[in-house]
Amino acid sequence: MFWKYLWPLGFLALFACQTPKSNYDAIKEGLNNRFHTPYIDSQPYDVYYATNRSTVGNATACNNSVYGVTTGKDLTFGVCRVQVPINRPVGSLSSSSDPNSDTQINFQIAQQEAFDEPAFTAALAASTSDEILIFVHGFNVRFEEAVYRAAQLGFDGKYQGQLVLFSWPAGAVDRLLQGVYLLQTYKENKANAAASIEAFKRVLTAAAATKKRIHVVVHSMGHQVVLPALADLAGTFPPKTIQELILNAPDFAVDDFKKILPAIQSIAARTTVYCSPSDNALAASMRVNGNARLGSCSIMDGIDTIDVSGVDTPVLGLGGLGHGYYAGRPIIGDVTQLLLGMEAQRRMFIKRTVPALQSNFALRP
Repeated sequence: MFWKYLWPLGFLALFACQTPKSNYDAIKEGLNNRFHTPYIDSQPYDVYYATNRSTVGNATACNNSVYGVTTGKDLTFGVCRVQVPINRPVGSLSSSSDPNSDTQINFQIAQQEAFDEPAFTAALAASTSDEILIFVHGFNVRFEEAVYRAAQLGFDGKYQGQLVLFSWPAGAVDRLLQGVYLLQTYKENKANAAASIEAFKRVLTAAAATKKRIHVVVHSMGHQVVLPALADLAGTFPPKTIQELILNAPDFAVDDFKKILPAIQSIAARTTVYCSPSDNALAASMRVNGNARLGSCSIMDGIDTIDVSGVDTPVLGLGGLGHGYYAGRPIIGDVTQLLLGMEAQRRMFIKRTVPALQSNFALRP
């Protein structure tokens, strides 16, 4: 892809050898070629997935009746073609199982196909895109929601590469999530996350085998799957196997992250943490786990720590605990620039903070 060489490594050479007008035209052409699919209408979006959730019945269906909230015996692979609606607020996830519902408003699964592991790896390699983005969701997310969220993030961010969802067995059995049951679900999900580390390593290994640029986006408790896996793989994977590692509201102990930080910085070219001191979900996690959580903000050398407390207000019920900001307009806009290779201080609406705030930068409201 032309843009791969233009941004950012070729930029200075291009600037030095061309006239200002031809340089502008080349940049304009490169950007438009980069965003070859505009995503300005409701349309299908392919979400490739790998999951270690338990399965019931026909494993080709992308729904909660097939994929449960307990750990399965092995990984299952496939692709869900999601009809993504355009007439909805950014970040919202309205959906309907009615095939006659308004597809301009509601997410729907249009098609699905199951793969075995070799076919999944072959599908990743066969894509014309030269990059893969792996999304890993957080606590209490059922399979359908995970698929829709992955499609929403890719569609709203106009992501042009291949999107892969790793869905671990998060979610609750059929019970009201309040009081003791909420705590019980948290503990069950935490155990499932720990049991999913090896499965995620297999998925990342399959993606890395394509020799494409790899980005990883994680939310909440998903970090308890991803970060230990990356620490384990750092010694065997080539340096900088992951180009962009994007950590959203990490429900992960600060002290544990500091221990594995050298390994993370070996396997990832750049790591960005979006955090919020006003995240009530992480405040609850801190009480349960008895330690500070990375998503509440903690400054570390070599990590772009971005305080998003100014933009984490709920969007139509999304993130009512100040925890779901990763799916909203401000973060998606910043991540789009990040995936273009832009440094944090050069991206729109980023301002510098002071170390006392435990962050390098803040995202302006």
